[in-house]
Amino acid sequence: VADGRAKLNISSVSKMYRWLNLRAAVPGISHGSEDYEEDLGDPENWPDAERGSPGHIVLVHGFNVSPEEAESAAVETFKRLWQSGLDSAFTAVKWYGNGGQFRLPGYGTVSAAYYANALHAFETAPVLAQKLNALPGPKTVVAHSLGNVLVSSAVRDHGLACARYCMLNAAVASEAYDGGARSAGMVDPAWTNVP
Repeated sequence: VADGRAKLNISSVSKMYRWLNLRAAVPGISHGSEDYEEDLGDPENWPDAERGSPGHIVLVHGFNVSPEEAESAAVETFKRLWQSGLDSAFTAVKWYGNGGQFRLPGYGTVSAAYYANALHAFETAPVLAQKLNALPGPKTVVAHSLGNVLVSSAVRDHGLACARYCMLNAAVASEAYDGGARSAGMVDPAWTNVP
């Protein structure tokens, strides 16, 4: 009586969003055989033409996150946003914020090189600004922890244009954004009058 056909494509959820790999942006660091390709084109399983919003949500991870952990967090974040009704493009960013990382039995992966990775954030910021500014539509950037040093430097020092910027557990003092900001109980009295 009837004959119908449906196009069915089964592949990874990561084919529904863009991703940007900035791990090689840090000069002088050899990453061995890591894959540094990026995919900023129209996503295979959720093309821009199928979205109602022209904007982008961009996710930037923080300190001590391996490439595999960054990919896992991006997939999980995308799925949660998708299930909540996401109608914007999604772009996940990987950067070199896990320098000095090693496995510690009972604790997982750890790094004692926080300040070196903060420097990596500043070194990566110009490339982040350039790549994200090239994406179409307004951008909402969501950054976690040390990823906020990367994004803040990209905005302040390198002209990253974003409509909104959401800081999650930002590893940046509020005084970095407002020199007059003081939180009661957060400043050691010995430092109160230090310029």
